[in-house]
Amino acid sequence: MPSAISSAVEGINTQQQRLNRNVEQVAQGQSADTGNNQSQNRALVEQQQIVTAVQANARSLEAANQRVGTLIDIEV
Repeated sequence: MPSAISSAVEGINTQQQRLNRNVEQVAQGQSADTGNNQSQNRALVEQQQIVTAVQANARSLEAANQRVGTLIDIEV
């Protein structure tokens, strides 16, 4: 179970890093000329992928936590 929890937390952290990079790209695109629109658009579209990945990792984390809780209930 700890590996499932670690994997979910690592996945959420990875998506947070992707989100931070994309926010920087969008901000740079807004302050620069409009020639950087393609990179900015890609970053904005990727945001939905990041949201979906974070939701999936959060569900995995929730399931792992419930499983740990069930195991503790059984052993007590």
